[in-house]
Order: sequence, then C-alpha cells, then structure tokens
Amino acid sequence: MVDPTALSTQMSGLALAREGGTTLLLPEFEPGQKGPARRRVLFYNPAMALSRDLTVALVKEESRQQGRRLRVWDAHAATGVRGLRLLYETQAIDRLLATDTQPAACLVARENAQREGSGRMEVREHDARIPPGERFDWVDIDPFGTPAPYLSTGIETTEEGGILAVTATDMAVLAGPETRTCETRYGAWPVRGYLAREGALRVLLAALSREARALGRRVQPVLSFISGYFVRVHVRVTSASRGPESEDPIGMVPYPGYEGPPLHQLHPAGPLWLGPIQDPGFVAGARRSLPTSLSPKAVQTLDLIQAESAIERPFYHETGVLSKRLHLASPPSLDTIFAVLRGAGYLTERTHAAPSGWRTSAPLGALESLFRSG
Repeated sequence: MVDPTALSTQMSGLALAREGGTTLLLPEFEPGQKGPARRRVLFYNPAMALSRDLTVALVKEESRQQGRRLRVWDAHAATGVRGLRLLYETQAIDRLLATDTQPAACLVARENAQREGSGRMEVREHDARIPPGERFDWVDIDPFGTPAPYLSTGIETTEEGGILAVTATDMAVLAGPETRTCETRYGAWPVRGYLAREGALRVLLAALSREARALGRRVQPVLSFISGYFVRVHVRVTSASRGPESEDPIGMVPYPGYEGPPLHQLHPAGPLWLGPIQDPGFVAGARRSLPTSLSPKAVQTLDLIQAESAIERPFYHETGVLSKRLHLASPPSLDTIFAVLRGAGYLTERTHAAPSGWRTSAPLGALESLFRSG
C-alpha cells in the first residue's frame, strides 16, 4: 500500500508544464536544472527531451510506413510524458500502455492521461522485467540506469516487424572505467577514449542481437544516436529466419584489416555491432515528415544522422586527434578536411555524436596519405 501522505506530497510538487507540443503535470524544477540530480519516486528528466522529440518523429514515420496506427508499450512511463507526447503530437497511436513500478508515478500518469482525454492511454503498475501479456508495434525501454534486465522482455514483447527502442544511461559501464561490470552486464569489453560513446552504442546493439538470437529473433537498427550521457537505439525485431544474413555483424575491434580511427587501448574492444547503425530510408522518411512541435536541436540531430547514414564504416574521426597523430602544425578546418577527402572521391560527413567529429569512407591509410601530401 502507498502512504496517502506521500502521494499527496507528490501531487503537491507538480505543476502544469510544456514539453514539445504537450502540456501536462510535471515535477517542479529549478530554472536551468538539466537533470533529476537524484533518483526520485516521481522521475522526470528535462535533459531527455531530445530523446522524446526524436521518438515523436520516429513513431510518426513508423505509423506512416505501416499504414496504420500503432500499439505502444511505454515500459518506464513515470509521469507518462513520452506516451502523452505521442498522443498529443501525432495521429500515430491506436493504444498506449504506460507502466511503472512506482504507485505515485502511476497516479500522476493517470491524471495526465485523464487530462488528455482520448481514452487510448492505459496506466498500469507493472515491473518491466515481466511481459505484460501482449505484443506491441513499438516497445520503449527507458529505465533509470541500465536497460540490461529488460532486454529479453522488450524483445519478446515486440510484434513481428515492430520496433524496440532502448535507452542506456549507464555510461560509466558502457563507455567508462567499469570494464568488468560491462563484461558482466553486456558481455563485452568497452571502447575507451574519444570513441567510447559510439563504442557504448555498439556494445548495446551487440547485446540486443545476442539476446534476440537466444529467443529465436533478430534485430536490425533503424536509428541510433548518442547524446551527452546516454545512447539510444531503435531496432526492428523479426524472426531469426528472416533476412539475408545467417549471422549478425558482431565482432571485436581492431580486427584484421581494420581501417577505421585508431583505438588507443591495449585490450581489444567488443564484441561490438559492426554493421550499419542507421536505416537511411527510415531516417529520411522521419526527416521529411517532422512534427512542428520538435525542437531545433532535434531537427539538427536528424539532419546530421541523415547525412552520416550514407557512411557505414564504424567510428568517426576528431580533427584534434587527426592533427596530433599526423603532427600537423595547426588543425585543418572541417571545410579543408571535407574538400580534400571528397575531392579524392570519399564520402565524408559531420557526425551527430561530436561537434568536431566527422565520418568518412576513407580508410585510415588513405586519409593520412592525403593530409601528409597536402
């Protein structure tokens, strides 16, 4: 049972607020506060608004591709903000199940659902490690911390051909010093250095792939992104018998013939997902039909993801790292880098993952030769 006084306290700390094109009851925050600071019974993180912005765009595109409205499970709903934004800002939702383990969170989510008024949002107190008893076209796993305990349930609960979205914020494990925990939690050794965050994303995709194979299913990324202290992946889930490949592109780096950016570590990293992390057609479709409620940052992020999705080579370069490696007198501008590489016939684009980062189809040896000769 929940202490009525505690519930009353939770409700008294709420105020109507706006995120994107949605107004709802949210916990009050200090001006300029970027995150939750500590775990609360009622969880809301304004810094994750970009993630929810992109979810709105991607769910809208998935509904368009399927030619119908979608059934969605928001497995860690908290205030219900992600699901409510889908209801308010798209016409893509047929039914939305919002679950959370915290009774106070469910109380607030129900209040927000009643304010929305369509009757399409059901709020249920539920542990996301347990399947809810039905499958959904879109399953969203966005917990406080690691998603590892919820991966198998997410895969099992996603409808054939549906999309599973997974957020990971445990970057000290996926991309940091807690290497042994990464081995235990995700079955991989993390990438270190400036490529650690993309390494984290690829560790997560590899873990999803292995979990899916164990359940007789297969995952294929449609859109993946890196932002600040978290990574988020969206994968299409199908039966393992579908698709042209018998095995997924998973392996260690560096591997024989590896020609990407240097990995400054003694221990090989992985297993990582080494295949494409974007579906260019899906990304382009989402970009063409953006909801007007999306923030400029979300639009810019989608633009960058769309451009770099044409380059399937793992990992991106940083200008400063390249300059130091080649002992250049001064770092070349991005315009210079792009002109040299494109002039030599290589695809080269900025990456959404870092302001000074760029992804290229040029192998490392060719890249270094071009700049040494210039």
